[in-house]
Order: sequence, then C-alpha cells, then structure tokens
Amino acid sequence: MLIQSYDLRGIFEKDIFPSLVKKAVERYLKFLNNPSKVLIAYDSNPRSFYIKNFILEEFKSFEELGLLPTPIFYYYVIKRKIPGIMITASHLPLKYVGMKFLLTDGSSWKPNLEIKEIKIEKFKRKKETVFKEELYDEYFSNLNKIVKNSRNKKIFVNFDLKNFFLKNSLPYFKKFKIIHSNKSKIKIKADLDNDRITIFYKNKKIINDLIFYYLAKEKKYKILGTPIYFSKYLERKLKETNKKIFYIETGHINFKNAYKKFKIDLAFEPSGHFYMFKDLKTEAPYLALILFLKKIPDFEKIENLKIRRFNVKIKKDFDFERLINFLKEKFNLNVEKFDGYFLSNKNIFIHLRKSATENVLRISLEGNKINYFQKEIKKWFNNKKS
Repeated sequence: MLIQSYDLRGIFEKDIFPSLVKKAVERYLKFLNNPSKVLIAYDSNPRSFYIKNFILEEFKSFEELGLLPTPIFYYYVIKRKIPGIMITASHLPLKYVGMKFLLTDGSSWKPNLEIKEIKIEKFKRKKETVFKEELYDEYFSNLNKIVKNSRNKKIFVNFDLKNFFLKNSLPYFKKFKIIHSNKSKIKIKADLDNDRITIFYKNKKIINDLIFYYLAKEKKYKILGTPIYFSKYLERKLKETNKKIFYIETGHINFKNAYKKFKIDLAFEPSGHFYMFKDLKTEAPYLALILFLKKIPDFEKIENLKIRRFNVKIKKDFDFERLINFLKEKFNLNVEKFDGYFLSNKNIFIHLRKSATENVLRISLEGNKINYFQKEIKKWFNNKKS
C-alpha cells in the first residue's frame, strides 16, 4: 500500500520503484521552481541507498548530506534555507522505504501521485554512501549551547548499539557526560531514522507524556502543543503553572502548521516525536533526551501514570461507529470527535484513532480500572470476530 500523507512510503519495488520516484522528484522540483540546489540524506536501510543513488543519477541539483538522522536533516534544511529530500520509512519494517519532501521552513510538500500512470521497475543495487562527521559536530555543538546550564553530573545510559545512528552518536553524548554502559538500568532505543527515541528504566518504558511533562515545566516553554489524549492528570498540573496548551491532530505536518499558527514553543506526540520549536524550529529528539536525562536526578521517583496504550488490528472496512456506540452506552461516556474519537467521564479517558500507516486502531486509556476497560474493549473485538 502506497502511503501519501505528509510523505511517500511503501514497500520497496512493489509500491516504490524508479518511475514513481522520478515522477515524485520531478513534481517536487517543479513546485520549487527548479531550484539550483536541493539537499538529500538517507537512513541506514540499504534500500534507501539505492533510491538515493538513483535520484543523484537522474537529477543534477542535489547536494548529498549522507547518512543522517531525520531530525538533524530537518535542522540543516531550516538553517541553510535549502529544500531537501530525506529518504526513510521511519519506524516501518525494513521492506518499506519512503521519501520526505521538505521546504525551506521545515514544512512538508505532499506528492499526490497518480499511481496508475507508472510502470514498475527495479533499482540498481549500488551501496555508495557518505558519512559527514562535521554535520554531527556542528549539530551537537548547537545542542550544547542550549543545555549548557543543565546538571553536570555523569549519567550512564545503555544505548541500543544495533541502531546505526545511536551508535555513531556516542562520542557526542559523551560531551554531555551521558556515557554508554551495558550495565545501566536506563536503556535508549530508537527507530531507524532516529526521529523517535524511547527511554526505558529497569526494562519498563517511560511513557512519553511524562518526558514531555518534565521538559514542559521549564519557564521558557509557555505555549505547548499536545494530542487530545495527552495525560489529563499531567495536563492539569501544567495548566496550574499557567501553561497554554493547544490540541493538535496526529502528524508531523499538523504540528508544524500549529507551530506557525499558534507560535508553539514545545510539542510532542506519544509515538515519540518531540518538537523543540523554541530551540530549533523543528523536532529534536536528541535534545529532548539530553534535557530529560539531565533533569531527572532519581529515576526511582518518576511517577507511574495510570495510562495504557495499545493497538488492535482492524480491516479496512472497520465499523468505527459501532465500537463508539458500544463504549458510549456501556460506560456512559461523553463523545468528542477530534483526531479520531475522544470519550470520557469523571473516571476514564479513552481515545481511538485509525493509524494512517498501518491497519490498526490505536487506543489510549487513562484513569481508574484501565485493565478492566482494556479487557472489555478486547472482548468486544473478539465477539465481533466470532
């Protein structure tokens, strides 16, 4: 299935193939009025290398930044005011590839291709890549200016060294006194292009709502952007400190549009995207990670939220309204339609949203008896199948 939302994603050489890539890039360059220079970077998926090589052979206006995490690529597009293409399918399995088309302000261009016009072909298997250390040096030096007044104590962290970008970032984290240790109870994982970073303590995931909360407590972050299902408990605590919060629909393009519209300082999505607009005008999970680690003196004292998030596989013709009516009537819930459906009463908050990239329903629960509510929702799905 070819996905065209704020980017282009699909299975390599089934959904994404040379003719389609060429057509997409041609339309992108035409939209940009054929610029003299366009930046290009890619993740560590070998299939991304093949697409990059194809683009460089077909088009002469590209400057190759090489293997680069998506957030760092965004940073250079905005800083240099040069548009660019990032080749990645982000968190999707390796059989997927993708392309993100960026404008000079970091916003996205959407391709809107007519697939029936395009012939399926194969890419040449060329593995030529570039790795520019100077780009990392400059980026992390800039992060150092932002966090210079933070806690200076050494922090030992167990990074997932199977991840290419995390492994190559170890020397830069060391400058912040964040040091890799296999024995650390704090574990850091990331998706392929490192725009989502996950923190675990004693093998238990620290929910991203909490990470955002600790970041948002800083005085400089006054205007915040969150999904509607951001923890209502933490939302109340932030509003008590006079923070202004805007609800934003899921998706990079929506958060970046909200940044322009509402002058947002800081935003996040529970999937792991942290938008450090006040600091870098774009998403910056490395900065969020560093600031969070330096803020928390004792992980044992981090609050345990009553939140449960899980996915349920669904068919394309899934009857959303039937599930909503079941929940509304059984539990006496108020219903609000925003980024899916948000259902609530004084004891429970439930949010349901169809994924834009997978055939799953994403479900978020917060409140009392969340185990009971999760069980009842799963029971509904099982009864429906039978």
